[in-house]
Amino acid sequence: MSVKKKGCTHGVLVLTTKDVWLREPFMALGDFIPTVGLVVKESPWRWLCNKKIKYKNKFKEWEFTFPNYTFSKFYKFFYFILFFYFKKLVGDPKVVVFTYPDYFFVAKFFKKSKKIYYVADDFSLAYGYPTKWLQKCEKNMISNVDDVVVVTDVIKERFVKYYKVDPTRIHIVSNAVRASMIPASFSPHSSSMLPCPIPSHFRPLAGVAGTIDPPRINLAWLGDVVKRVEWLYWVFVGPVGKFDDPADQKYLEFLMNSPRCCFIGWQPYDELGKYAAAFDIGVIPYSDKGINPTTLPVRFFTQLPYGQPILASYISPALLKYVPLLKLCKTVEDFEREVNFLKINKFDDGLRKQRWEFSKKNTWSCRAQQLYKIMQRDSI
Repeated sequence: MSVKKKGCTHGVLVLTTKDVWLREPFMALGDFIPTVGLVVKESPWRWLCNKKIKYKNKFKEWEFTFPNYTFSKFYKFFYFILFFYFKKLVGDPKVVVFTYPDYFFVAKFFKKSKKIYYVADDFSLAYGYPTKWLQKCEKNMISNVDDVVVVTDVIKERFVKYYKVDPTRIHIVSNAVRASMIPASFSPHSSSMLPCPIPSHFRPLAGVAGTIDPPRINLAWLGDVVKRVEWLYWVFVGPVGKFDDPADQKYLEFLMNSPRCCFIGWQPYDELGKYAAAFDIGVIPYSDKGINPTTLPVRFFTQLPYGQPILASYISPALLKYVPLLKLCKTVEDFEREVNFLKINKFDDGLRKQRWEFSKKNTWSCRAQQLYKIMQRDSI
């Protein structure tokens, strides 16, 4: 039986939901309990204009400003200033969720709330955290929360190994896809309509949905497969980051100038589906660098509802369990051989319906149910 804590507001506070992979699970959680996602900003004076948070039905994002340098090595200077100010505005939510390690000292503010550290990425491999500072942040965060939620078992293993966390405190809640992106009925074919600005003659079409940035994207592999398979057209749906390596710059220049490639640029998450539905094949051109070895990419789940074959240049340990819903094409020759086979078979590998059915069991709503059960254990 759950225990109700006195003085707590019936609601969940999430610090922060600024990224889509953080916003989506908690937006879905709003169907179970009122949830507020803070969009955190910093300003030397605007933090004095913050308004008191109201926990109403469903999910709401709330912009909240802190003084400059609050979440840095100067956090001790702000602690007592912020304690009464912050608590007065946010109250005592039933549950407080922290999505970045920098917020560890804020966790101490909430004595009456259940606290969860939600880890969507391995921060030791990206985000620019100095190693010692990250270790301090994560150790303090873990000691100040009740439960830790991670998106992959690889991240769980790191926490157990380096921070000696009791495995029973760590829960795996994977990434997913928005339910509204899933077609109501299965179609054995890709959408015949190519959304603008994709040229109408771009068939067959390979699609890459998501940011093109270093070090996650293997531009050498991508450039070589585009060169090798001359009958295949490509669309890239997502922003392009800055590549400093001269070899990567040449590959990127080739791709952006190729008459067989179309770059759409950034699109809202809920718009990705109309592009993904038009692909003949989905491609995940990852390297084995950065956070990729520990990740379970949202772009994989975004592609699933439409059934097309998914080819990947690298498959992380967390993705291995989803094979054969996606297939590894480690070399250019592997990719060429596979797409030639798919072309002969009209881009049907016999798994299209299985992908569509699998996507229905892996929605953000399903993940929200998992989170809600974790929260219920002692607090709701």
